[in-house]
Amino acid sequence: MKRLAAILGMVLGLISSSAMALPAQVNLNLTLTNGPIYPIYSIDGDSTGDIGVAASQYAANKTSLDAKGSVEFSLSWLTQGQVVNSLLPWVSGALVTTTVAPATPGLNYLAVRNTSIGNYYGYITLDFQLPLYQSYDGGYTQTLVSYTFDDSGVPITVGAYTVGAVPTPATIALLGLGLVGIGATRRKRA
Repeated sequence: MKRLAAILGMVLGLISSSAMALPAQVNLNLTLTNGPIYPIYSIDGDSTGDIGVAASQYAANKTSLDAKGSVEFSLSWLTQGQVVNSLLPWVSGALVTTTVAPATPGLNYLAVRNTSIGNYYGYITLDFQLPLYQSYDGGYTQTLVSYTFDDSGVPITVGAYTVGAVPTPATIALLGLGLVGIGATRRKRA
């Protein structure tokens, strides 16, 4: 019985420690307006506004950003497989700027870190599509698709995490608990 209690303790420890280690993703699917007003969005799901994002009114195919509170973002677009860490060129504070490189049609990624709910690395995914309306010459309709982050504070790789692609640690731990329970009942019968 003591052995069973020790095993259950280890499994529950796995649930609590590893559940926080996986990246999380907040699906937003917000069509960005064309500035000069920058709507402030809570990208991490709490009620605090984290970042102002708008299709840039200054130049076609760029995005204007306004960091709020403790939020920081990178000035250059990221590629899939790129690591979001302290080595990126970060901009902090309530600074309105336009990203240095024009976006390309399809999914584009921009690093964001240190939001109002914790100190961690992440990135927003923006989708640039041919315009449904023409607000400026050559512009794409921009959608803020999602925010992906790791709340453990470790660097995160762009595109390496897909929601639902891997079983969660809690699911694996529950499977382990079931196997321990089956083993315990068989042992009692014998």
